[in-house]
Amino acid sequence: MDLTELNTLKSLLSRLHVRPADKLGQNFLVDRVALDKIVAAAALEPSNLVVEIGAGFGTLTEALCKGSGQVVAIEKDRRLIKPLRFVLKKFQNVEIVDGDFLKLDISSLLTTHYPLFTSFKVVANIPYYLTGRILENLLVLKKKPELIVLLVQKEVGERVCAAPGEMSVLAVAVQAYSRPEMVSLVTRESFFPSPEVDSVILKLVPYQNFVVEADEKSFFRLVKVGFSHRRKTLENNLAAGLHLPKTLAAALVKSAGLSPTVRPQELSLADWARLLRVWERGRSA
Repeated sequence: MDLTELNTLKSLLSRLHVRPADKLGQNFLVDRVALDKIVAAAALEPSNLVVEIGAGFGTLTEALCKGSGQVVAIEKDRRLIKPLRFVLKKFQNVEIVDGDFLKLDISSLLTTHYPLFTSFKVVANIPYYLTGRILENLLVLKKKPELIVLLVQKEVGERVCAAPGEMSVLAVAVQAYSRPEMVSLVTRESFFPSPEVDSVILKLVPYQNFVVEADEKSFFRLVKVGFSHRRKTLENNLAAGLHLPKTLAAALVKSAGLSPTVRPQELSLADWARLLRVWERGRSA
């Protein structure tokens, strides 16, 4: 059964009396070329343990089973569990988990059930509205995935991979924990039902440790203050967010080697780390 063939998928949906749920962000992939690109980006090997978030009807799951040693397929929609088991019945290397990824202790699950695997990859077509939360959950794990490959909204992929000049809190957060790359465009016509936007295959290589030379909580606290009003200058945001006189906020920006008119989206990770060091030195003086 080739579920990347639209008529086959529609027939299955009809037989099962299942309609894609908008509230769960269900857009099923019906593009064999895109599917092959996802699998290629994951660089699967027989020794790999793979976690899939939102297995759907098993279109991607089947390809993951063929290329890896073990797949843990997580599906929140209980309507899909039975057909998922039917589609994947010929595979012995898959565990179907009936549950919400965001509520699972994924580290404990993998350590308990698959202790022989020393690392794991995450490959998934995820709901757009959960992208930020899923990325956060994955990137702050104590034992991080060795590779993450996700289908995400094109705009989100561009934001994640942005360079200084177009940075955001999301870009800073993701790039502090991983090296992101957009692999390929996947148009809206590649899904059923078709979403209103195009997607990209996003590949992230997580760092095993926080890459910025700074305390994580202090770093992100400062970043959030700095981005509190994107259209304002960094100086103005720091003055308001840190409750500083404008003269002290201006001195802080200058001491970090930044322009007095710089805006938060222009800063690199190194700039934020330097700004934090200057701020902490000033507070302890």
